[in-house]
Amino acid sequence: MKTIFVSSKCKFPIFLNSIDFLSLPSKIGLISTVQFSHLLPNLKKELEKKGKKVVIYNNPNILGCNALAAEKIQEKVDAFLFLSSGEFHVLHTATKINKPIFQFNPITREFSKFDMSKTKAIKERQEQLKKKFVLAKNIGILITTKPKQ
Repeated sequence: MKTIFVSSKCKFPIFLNSIDFLSLPSKIGLISTVQFSHLLPNLKKELEKKGKKVVIYNNPNILGCNALAAEKIQEKVDAFLFLSSGEFHVLHTATKINKPIFQFNPITREFSKFDMSKTKAIKERQEQLKKKFVLAKNIGILITTKPKQ
């Protein structure tokens, strides 16, 4: 299968002054969806100017069902700052880690602390599905050639 790279950077001005830097803990991990990852080096500099210790995984993108960027550095940080325009990837990442997540939406300029209680229903559903799987007489296995899925 041939893979074609398509750049997906947002190309409008980003106003980092909408971020409440004081509410962030001293050790922060930076993650983002792919269209905002080019903003992370600038954001890292701003956070470090404010006295924060910043950790970024070598590939900080959260893609689909892959939250590896957060999982790999979660022991080195107190919380995460996630650049994302929606809640889907933030919610998925929250189910994989046990750290607070602050979200900054560069499009709307909204900054907030993610409500981790939103993960409860998802985790409960995952547990129900695991039990159902273990008790099943027949199961199916889906295999894909699509990377990171």
